[in-house]
Amino acid sequence: MGMKRSLLISVTLTMLTPAVLANPDHRTIDADSRTDLSLTIYNNNLALVRDVRDITLTSGQTQLEFSGISTQIQPQTVLFYGRDLQVVEQNFDANLLTPQSLLENAVGEKVRIYRPHPETGEDKVLDARILSATGGVVLEVDGRIEFLNELPGRVVFQNIPNYLHVEPVLSLLINSKKSGDRTVALNYLSGGMSWSADYVGILSEDERSLDLQGWATIVNNSGVDFTETSIQLAAGEINRVNGGNNVGRFLAAKTMESRAQMDMVQMEQSALADMHLYEVPQKATLVDQQTKQIALIQKPKISARKIYRYGTSNFQSMDNAVSVDMALHFDNTKASGAGEPLPAGILRIYTRDADGRLQFIGEDNLKHTPVDGEVIAQLGKAFDVTIQPTTVDHKVLENTRDRSVHSYTQRYLVKNRKDKAVTVEIDQKIYATGWKILKESQAHSEKTAQKILWKLDVPASAEAILEFMVEVEAR
Repeated sequence: MGMKRSLLISVTLTMLTPAVLANPDHRTIDADSRTDLSLTIYNNNLALVRDVRDITLTSGQTQLEFSGISTQIQPQTVLFYGRDLQVVEQNFDANLLTPQSLLENAVGEKVRIYRPHPETGEDKVLDARILSATGGVVLEVDGRIEFLNELPGRVVFQNIPNYLHVEPVLSLLINSKKSGDRTVALNYLSGGMSWSADYVGILSEDERSLDLQGWATIVNNSGVDFTETSIQLAAGEINRVNGGNNVGRFLAAKTMESRAQMDMVQMEQSALADMHLYEVPQKATLVDQQTKQIALIQKPKISARKIYRYGTSNFQSMDNAVSVDMALHFDNTKASGAGEPLPAGILRIYTRDADGRLQFIGEDNLKHTPVDGEVIAQLGKAFDVTIQPTTVDHKVLENTRDRSVHSYTQRYLVKNRKDKAVTVEIDQKIYATGWKILKESQAHSEKTAQKILWKLDVPASAEAILEFMVEVEAR
């Protein structure tokens, strides 16, 4: 248990000569023995770690302690591979060596305290026994009981419990059929790592093309550095039980500020089952508490257009006009200049003003978009394009217990105060048993079971009217 107040102490560890180990085949496998490291990072705070190391074994049972692993490891997901090796038992030990854990594990033991004289600074040496380390420290000194919120001076411990570690350790008890060198692979799932896509698009002055850049933003909060690592990013959704049951504890205590780095080499992508894998073309280092950005996609001059839209599922009148929605549209096809799987992320759109300076005009969440899919990004409301709906006529044609039939005559007045013509898409949704169009002032562009879509051309500094009549049946 942690103390309610931090102990401001300087801890000196005086190690006794280690006793001869009862088991001579106890091995510490640190990160220096690593020969290969790779990560597959998913969108939902999950990564698959593949850690390959070279070890030397004797025949029989050996306790292997792996350091340099993620502090958010999910121990139940560990897969260990090695030629002629069998895993008997595995443990994840996250009891870290700290001043507080030393005090707690030394309860009942003797320690030596060096207290500096307040005037001369000369140390006074006291032998004490720790009676409690909860909510402060209780000491027995020269037959007296002292309670302290803070320990003045240095505390010297005569030994360190072997179950306290400088960093979390995964220990495996393995059985080897023969002695010799081995290459072993440690695979496990870990929390604390995730990635997301961020897109930046620059819309051309004529609003007909888009320069698109996509970035993979990788965040490492796993509590460990991954050095010279092969990285793959998995785009898509995977099913997990209870959020993955992440029993690995987040123990990272570093206060390093997050750093953003950008690598301009674009990644290659491939398919994996129903997901897409993006492979970073060169090895990278992910420092704990770091945010790194790597180029995901770069597509210049994608055929695109700004669209103005108004959607409703009602037949209603409004006293005042409202602004229509402004959106960006492009087809994710080879013909348009795109044609790459686009992982979900945030799409931010810029354009240049009259002086050639970039200006931000809006952003939207981009869904996972496959090749030949469609991208429509909501940017905001159009300041100079408004629409005013009016229900011109409403008649009840039939109204019985089993059936009702209504007719609606609806008018939309669209005003364009821009100095160029625009096209406004009017999306009228109709949720009913059946319906039909009786008349319309211009032909609709699209019709489905639940909507009608018109594309109304409005000249510069002018207005246009769409009027239609529908018959709606409800049962």
